[in-house]
Formats: sequence, C-alpha cells, structure tokens
Amino acid sequence: MALKDFWVAVRRRALLIAPSVPANKPNAARTHRSRTRGHVWLTPACVAGFNPADFAFLPAEELHSLQSHVNAFLAVANTVPISGRVTAKQAKEGFRHFWEIVDIMAFEKYEDPDAFEIGKRLEQAIAGKLPRWVRAMRFRTGIDSIGDPAIWIFVELEDRAAQRHIRERNVGGVETLLTDALQVLNVPLWPFMRFRSTSGEKEAQRIRLSV
Repeated sequence: MALKDFWVAVRRRALLIAPSVPANKPNAARTHRSRTRGHVWLTPACVAGFNPADFAFLPAEELHSLQSHVNAFLAVANTVPISGRVTAKQAKEGFRHFWEIVDIMAFEKYEDPDAFEIGKRLEQAIAGKLPRWVRAMRFRTGIDSIGDPAIWIFVELEDRAAQRHIRERNVGGVETLLTDALQVLNVPLWPFMRFRSTSGEKEAQRIRLSV
C-alpha cells in the first residue's frame, strides 16, 4: 500500500507543476512554475509513503538513485518554513531532485502503481531477449470487460518490423516472450497485448495529447 501512497503523492504534485507529466527533463517553463508553486509541492508530503523495502523489485542501482533523490528532496523540503515561503534556491534544488524521482517513476510508461511494479519486473526478466525492433513498451492495469483483473501491454514496433508480410510473425514472437515471462513471474493478471508501429504510436500520442 505504501508504494501506491508514494506513487499517488508524487503524481499529484507533478501534475501541479506540469498538467501532463512527461518523461523528459524539466524545461524552463516548468522550472518557473515550480518556483511560483513551491509552497504546494515542496513539502515532505510530496514523497509520503516512501519505503525502500516496497521497491525491492527495482534494479539495485535504480533503487539507490530513487532513495538518494527522495532523501535529498526531503532535506530541502524540511528547510522550508511553516509560512511556506520558498526561496529560488530551495525551489531549484528541490525541483531537481523531485524531477529525478518523476523520471524514475515514468508515469507515461507505467500508468498506475501495479503497472509500475509489474512492468519493472517484466523488463528485468526479458532483458536482452527482445528484438531490437521493439522500440518501447507501456503498461496499464485494470479490470477487463468481464470483470477480471488484467494488464495491458502496449508495444511499439519499428515501422519495418510492422510491415504486413512480417507483422504477424514478429508480433507472435514478442507476445509469446511476454506471456511466458509473466507466467514465470506469477503475475495473477490476464495479459492483453497491443502492438503499434512507431508511426502509429506517434499518431496515437498526438491524439492523446489533444484530448
């Protein structure tokens, strides 16, 4: 539950800074907003619920990075007075550590707390096994149309691998790899795979951002 609490706390504050949370580094506009809204997000509550034990599924280096940035963020947040007046220096330093946390959580890739854990575990299980023409994956969990818990995995393929005469073979191979890995990991969710070409994913992303 603590993982979920932490995920929700960070996500909520990130949305205060940027209406849509990107996976890239902060730009000047978001840095400005972070300073003007520092009294809202630069607080210990921003990373509430963090417990390294809840993130034991992360690679050791990534877990160390997450813990280090959480601790550094708290060190800054704890210097903010009760009045909530945030200096430019506090905002800049706190924001730097906060956005490193956001980068690790990768909200656009892992759309909910369970998707974050399962996606991270799955990626480690298949490391080095995916074809190079698999560009990216996104993960989401939820309830399917018949009321069962499920996980959706959205796989982006290079355009050349998604051509009609080879798409079925390529998709079948990746689908088998992912399904077998989920079974080995004992993930109790029914998997749904969705495959798109890079050009198709760009169009889908454009539509998502326009909504």
